[in-house]
Amino acid sequence: MSWVEAENTGKEPLPLDLLSSFHLGHISPFAADEAPHRLLIHRFRSSWSAEGRLQSATVEALDLEPSWSRGGVSSVRFGQVGSMPVRGWFPLVAVEDQAAEVLWGASLAWSGFWQLELYRKDDALQLAGGG
Repeated sequence: MSWVEAENTGKEPLPLDLLSSFHLGHISPFAADEAPHRLLIHRFRSSWSAEGRLQSATVEALDLEPSWSRGGVSSVRFGQVGSMPVRGWFPLVAVEDQAAEVLWGASLAWSGFWQLELYRKDDALQLAGGG
């Protein structure tokens, strides 16, 4: 469990569009390289009367491979804006290292807007999210 607080100590209003509640970095530490063809992303789709449909895809299928120059950043973001927190996607994600048989996951217990993000910076896959 984690929580994040933000405090504006200035005199002017400061808009806050998104505040990440957590960040898991350097997935997978069990690989000496970027773990090609061994990281699987699990998410659950939601639609009317079809809640909880598992969608699994490799990092490569989601275009989260490192760039040839190792200078670019690629990302996959999903979430919900509004009062229906499970419209389109459930607020959870898991990354499975199939070779090491390890799973990293995150689930948001939040009834408002939220965002989860998987991104590749250099050789490491990162997972962040919040409301």
